[in-house]
Amino acid sequence: MVLSFKNSSIFNYNKNITEKLFHPEHLYQISNTTYTIHKDVASSTHVPRFTVGEGSRVLVNKNSRGSRLVNGEICTVRNIKSIDNRVISLDVTLDSTQETQELEPIKSELVLGSDTHSWKVEYQIQPAYALTYHKSEGQTLDDVFLDVEKHLQPAMFYVGASRVRCSDHLFVLNFNAADSISADPYALEEYKRLRVSIGLPPLPI
Repeated sequence: MVLSFKNSSIFNYNKNITEKLFHPEHLYQISNTTYTIHKDVASSTHVPRFTVGEGSRVLVNKNSRGSRLVNGEICTVRNIKSIDNRVISLDVTLDSTQETQELEPIKSELVLGSDTHSWKVEYQIQPAYALTYHKSEGQTLDDVFLDVEKHLQPAMFYVGASRVRCSDHLFVLNFNAADSISADPYALEEYKRLRVSIGLPPLPI
């Protein structure tokens, strides 16, 4: 899995990886759909979010009532049904239990009035080939690719690096030592103080 700090980078990684793994004919749109009934006239609007195929890796980003799907669960997509290439139902297999179940979309009311009724239907998942450092917290992964940017906080690097089971499967992308590694000024001053306290020059000559 790729871990990055920026949502824009995550979007691009997931899009590019998905397009590498699946033929376009085998990809289907996950969309947010808004339904409106106004004076007995029905309409719907579909806003595409991302594409999935049979076997796509996704992350659940909201608890699902009446099921074992919880926020942060990583799953594999199964049994896609679609209309006009838009997903209308799908199943997911949970990594944690290998159980397969239907993923129910979430319905939320938007407008209720005397002559207008509107609601949104959306699948609470996102692609899981790449995640932000924050989203990865709590995960234990076989392979981790860290997208390292300038001045990445040490705590964030630790969050990403500690996700992987074995350090041999930790890889750093876009690494530039001049940009990516900097000494904490407080730690540097303490290092100098300790050297002086034992009769050494502040820094190695």
